[in-house]
Amino acid sequence: MNMHAQAGDIYSRYVTLIGSLTPANVADLADLVTDDVHFRDPFNETRGRSAYLHVLAHMFTILSDVRFDIHTQAGQGPRRFLYWTFTATHAMLGKISVEGVTRVELNEQGLICAHIDYWDSDSAFMARIPVAGAFIRLLRKQMAIRIA
Repeated sequence: MNMHAQAGDIYSRYVTLIGSLTPANVADLADLVTDDVHFRDPFNETRGRSAYLHVLAHMFTILSDVRFDIHTQAGQGPRRFLYWTFTATHAMLGKISVEGVTRVELNEQGLICAHIDYWDSDSAFMARIPVAGAFIRLLRKQMAIRIA
């Protein structure tokens, strides 16, 4: 198998796993990422395979009914993008649904070396917390452009 085909296979397996992620299969991502994989989302920034897997495993300890629906994939070569909707249930906040984009980077061997998530944590989580939410809503109101 040539390098391009191998990279595509690893990436396809990665996307399939992310789209069907459960506590039981988080560890299956280990073979698809580099030792020093970089992960970032609005709450975490880690480097390293074990830290990355720990973040994902931890998600299942604080949320239930976790689901990633991947709508669109874009890009080719070493940089790819996923457009998705994440849904879950939090014990205090209830049902959560947020749209986001992930930038996935592959190294020369086709392994995932970066998983960078872009999504609005304020809308999904922070604005729903009573005191923090009031402050965020006030700040948004002050920062919003006013069109007459």
